[in-house]
Amino acid sequence: MRHARAITLLLLTALLVSAPLAEAKKPRPYVKSVSPLNVSVGEKMTVEGFYFTPGYAENMVVLVAKDGRVSYVRSEHSTKTTITLTVPTKVQRLLKKDANGDRVPTKFRVKVIAKRPSRLGRRALAQPTISPNVGGDCDKDGSPNSDDADDDNDLLPDGLEKAVRTNPCVADSDGDKLLDGWEYISALDLNKNALPFPGKRPYPNALYKDAELDYDGDGMYAWAEHAMWWLGGKKYPIDYSDGDQTTNPVPVPAQTPWLDIDGNDILSDDERDFDKDTLSNVMELRLYDFRPWDGYPGVIQPDFLDRDTDGDSLPDGPDDQDHDDFSNVTEWMNGTWAMNPCDPNPLSRTCPKYMMKGAWPVKPDGLCPSATQLDGGQVRWTEKFDVAGYDPTVQC
Repeated sequence: MRHARAITLLLLTALLVSAPLAEAKKPRPYVKSVSPLNVSVGEKMTVEGFYFTPGYAENMVVLVAKDGRVSYVRSEHSTKTTITLTVPTKVQRLLKKDANGDRVPTKFRVKVIAKRPSRLGRRALAQPTISPNVGGDCDKDGSPNSDDADDDNDLLPDGLEKAVRTNPCVADSDGDKLLDGWEYISALDLNKNALPFPGKRPYPNALYKDAELDYDGDGMYAWAEHAMWWLGGKKYPIDYSDGDQTTNPVPVPAQTPWLDIDGNDILSDDERDFDKDTLSNVMELRLYDFRPWDGYPGVIQPDFLDRDTDGDSLPDGPDDQDHDDFSNVTEWMNGTWAMNPCDPNPLSRTCPKYMMKGAWPVKPDGLCPSATQLDGGQVRWTEKFDVAGYDPTVQC
């Protein structure tokens, strides 16, 4: 009898020891991605990965904010590789606040608790941005989301937004101030429109903050081309794209031949004159000639979005913003520095009186004014506008 009891106790002990070991051998869940990457409170979100527990309400999704606060959300339907849940109202309290105290879109990291807890998802596609609940009309156009094919009015249908992981309720999913639809179309342009939408880098993408990039190499940053498209009436098809240097090629006007920087009789996006001041877009945005000499405070750089930057009722082209009695266009056409009051007239009424001639800054030669000048070569833009940083051996 005692022998039988001893055997029973041994078996029970073995079972108690083996149970945790067996549990430990089960693979740890893994969070691969979240869709959509931009979602609002009250909307559905899908977590993709491995080793989830199938069934209804079988997994716990943990949303972790940057400050460490967490929200536990019970899953809805789950398979071994997907979890579906609705972002609950309680998550809204974890969203950051702006200066006015309003909740704003906030990035989260995700982990899943199934039979075992997963580690926090580290991949960019596993870190969703959650926005406040906007009710049933995302773009507030009077048409409820249920009847609106484009809830956020960003040029992308809701079904397409779900497929490319953008937020159908937020017009700017990545928060870089570029409309989702504009970035999507620019990516298609860069991919020659003969191929499907490229959903990864290095294309314009509504899931990455890339406003400071220049994808099509025309010298105009993405934010600049988007600004001209937006302020020009948000035309569709778009008339300024960061995927094509000649989104809307324009013949060279006879009265402003200097706009045609590369001399090919067509104005590309960088050569066009958005604000109609007789200066090309790229001249005003990036060309050295129109950068003010730092030693003289009485000059401001012409603005490619403003026809009359200094407010004197004269367009920037025929204006004389360095007050040396030569217009900006005249100086450009003659190769002098349009924003230096000592070039070309050292006796101008604004050249510093007590400065020695050798101290006057000199405009470097040979800067590439436009990517459209090149035939398969590399473009070089000088970002540091100092003579010491200029390398004359670099050819356009």
